[in-house]
Amino acid sequence: MAVNLNDISTKVMKLMQGNGLKMRMFDANSGTSVATPESARFFYVKEPNMMIHIDETTKELKFHIGQDVTIDNEQISNMMNQLKSLARTNMLDFDIRSFGKHIEPRIMHIRLNKIRRIP
Repeated sequence: MAVNLNDISTKVMKLMQGNGLKMRMFDANSGTSVATPESARFFYVKEPNMMIHIDETTKELKFHIGQDVTIDNEQISNMMNQLKSLARTNMLDFDIRSFGKHIEPRIMHIRLNKIRRIP
């Protein structure tokens, strides 16, 4: 069974909107902002500081949280559990990463470019 990442992107967007979060969406190839969830692979939320990444190469759903966000927060914990369930339902791995700094889309775009340069 093939994993449809476009459908998963739409589900991630709906899940985030359902939790009352305002987000910006970015594609994985250029890191540019996109308007449609089907083409988005990064979902950035400024407050609380977090980013969700759907990794096409590893078939992984990654939940990145910034320095000011704790998993003990009820909203974050609920979001994490919903994302984990979404990943399992769609046969994706789920990964949580906590960064020691504030996450910005610019930082993720730079990281994307570094990953692509590796031969």
